[in-house]
Amino acid sequence: MIKKKIRNSLFAITFKQLIIIIFIIPLISSAQGKWVVQNPKPTEAFLLKVEAVSDNNVWIGGLGGTLLHTFDKGENWNVEKMSDMMNILGISFKDSLNGWIIDSQSLLSTNNGGDSWEKVDIDIDFTKYSFVEIICFNEAIFLFVKNHTAIAYEKIDADSFVLKSIDGGQSWEQISANFPGQILTVQFLNEKLGFLYLEVRLDFDTSCFDFYKTEDGGNTWSKKRSYNLNRSRNMHFFNELEGFVGTFYTGDGGETWENNFPHFPYGTETVYFEDSLNGWVTDWEKIYKTSDGGNSWDSTGQGGTHRLMSIDFTSERTGWIVGFGGNILKKDPHVDIWQDMSQGTKYMLYDIAFLDEQTGWCVGNGGTILYTNNGGEIWSEQNSGTRYRLVSCFMHNDLVGWIVGLGDVLHTTDGGKNWIKKDGFDRWYSGITFFDDKNGLLFEYYGDIYKTTDGGDTWFLDENLSFGKNIKSISIVNETEVWIGGSNRIGHIKNKGEEIKLFDVPAIGQIENIQFLNEHIGFLNVSFGGFFKTEDGGNTWIEIMSSDDDFLTPSESFYMTDSQNGWIYKYYMTGQIQQIQINENNAFINSSYDLSIVQCIEFLNPNLGWAVGAGGAILKYTNDNSTNITKNNTSIKKVNIYPNPIETKGANIIFFLSKSQNIKVEVFDLIGRKVETIFNGIIDYGEIKLYWKPKKIASGLYIINIVSDEIKETRRCIYIN
Repeated sequence: MIKKKIRNSLFAITFKQLIIIIFIIPLISSAQGKWVVQNPKPTEAFLLKVEAVSDNNVWIGGLGGTLLHTFDKGENWNVEKMSDMMNILGISFKDSLNGWIIDSQSLLSTNNGGDSWEKVDIDIDFTKYSFVEIICFNEAIFLFVKNHTAIAYEKIDADSFVLKSIDGGQSWEQISANFPGQILTVQFLNEKLGFLYLEVRLDFDTSCFDFYKTEDGGNTWSKKRSYNLNRSRNMHFFNELEGFVGTFYTGDGGETWENNFPHFPYGTETVYFEDSLNGWVTDWEKIYKTSDGGNSWDSTGQGGTHRLMSIDFTSERTGWIVGFGGNILKKDPHVDIWQDMSQGTKYMLYDIAFLDEQTGWCVGNGGTILYTNNGGEIWSEQNSGTRYRLVSCFMHNDLVGWIVGLGDVLHTTDGGKNWIKKDGFDRWYSGITFFDDKNGLLFEYYGDIYKTTDGGDTWFLDENLSFGKNIKSISIVNETEVWIGGSNRIGHIKNKGEEIKLFDVPAIGQIENIQFLNEHIGFLNVSFGGFFKTEDGGNTWIEIMSSDDDFLTPSESFYMTDSQNGWIYKYYMTGQIQQIQINENNAFINSSYDLSIVQCIEFLNPNLGWAVGAGGAILKYTNDNSTNITKNNTSIKKVNIYPNPIETKGANIIFFLSKSQNIKVEVFDLIGRKVETIFNGIIDYGEIKLYWKPKKIASGLYIINIVSDEIKETRRCIYIN
């Protein structure tokens, strides 16, 4: 097995890049083929906001317009990418049917429980302002708007304001004069009592913090200024006097503040009180509890795998916490255990290698090795015997393979049931490749290249192959040639490692990834964002340009399926896998999929590929244009209900199965109570038509849930009696 390209990032993405990704990622609708999440479930996205309408009905918003909804206490989730949204920053429902979601520049509303969403147009200068939060009570809706400029001297004069609607969002009115400063966080306990927290920059070096309180629905506000509070996007009041802003507590409605978390290493990320005594707080990914109103806090010993961003409780006292890497945690009432509702590893993944359409391996942080024999539908963990980072995988066949990383060289001869650590290797390794059963190369991050001629039993440092620079990427051309890239240098290794030709490219800079399609045509991307092509075997490189601004940003990884078509991941001002087409050294973006952080893109053919990265993300791309009905009949496989609305005579539920399997079809009302089981048992393959004639139920909106081996879908329907 010759793996065309090996990509590695030995160092985690910077915190600055991460913050950029979280808050300003636009989304372009994907076309043609489809990216589907395989790990973790239900989503790989960075989750930013949770709104618990009831115990059964919970909404979660996140990166790139990711919107999750459950109506059965988190057992099943509907996951959408809202094509008109960026990061979903706010969610608010006044009841099970009517709700609103916002990103920085869009407001969407639903009046049917999320079955459809409509954009609400508001006259705001979005070149200057952006939405922060939305809160609704009955017909009253509060929309908070801040100045979003990133230029320091303009922040000195930044302003914020509040819009209010009293007719369900039909019309809006600014309810007060502009607030000096930038809104950090808001909270309303009811439609009259609310709190507002802002940062006010006085000059280039000095900031203060203003705390506002309203008791008449925003018509008037009282202000308290402080120079001792901290910058926090987290606030929670549990009555009109007692509450928290970040690590600071007030018992007199904001007149005085005391730091209740002086020993927390990061400070509080989220805080929530069930009542005046019992509360919860997250400190990055850890969860703490108090039973005395916040005077003392005890660690629960529980938490997420990544930063936790939002916490909410239902009126029935069921708690929800969400965060980065698809983390979803749930606490049932009267039980002090937070249950992880998301499944699958959430470690950063660095490399993926498939032998064929079914058999593949994936490696990452924490010694993670994942294996699949069914095209990624199920990933199982293999024991690596190490807790260090693994960055590259090479498989000869379904039994023999190698994995390398930070201080480890691992070898298997039984398909990964046992991975054996090779003795004598304790350095940082970028990759490993074999030309045949005997001859292979091992690449050390700082430039040394080791060679084997006996199938990996022994390795020796080959001084003739010294690269002299750090090695970031390896591209296998054929059974005799390899290209490598690093700091301002490219290397072409020929004749199974017998010789190397070096190309210094100081004008290009740090090479992050390199791929050669053949001995003449190759591509590379560099740390500052340039994307280059050669047609003469690496002697000259031409930068690929584009008229699309989204393309002219730094890229982290890429994969070209041929000399004109491929995929590239952009991480600055966007976080997207972009499908590109190159024509005369100009790139055009055909479609995009929003994803947090991508470390590796790998395709078996133009219609089948994978992308892996942050939070354990594994996405599979398919674009099957064949006439095989079991693979291409997606319009039938999607569940359809006809007619809808449903009258007393009933309706047909139509879907497609590719094989005989057990299936359950159930009907729920909007608060999650099961109304009826339509079918539960084994059903044959092909086009399936189930007939449902509702029994004695009231007119209204209902949810039909269909679960089988290959279908997990929900459909809303209206029943008219």
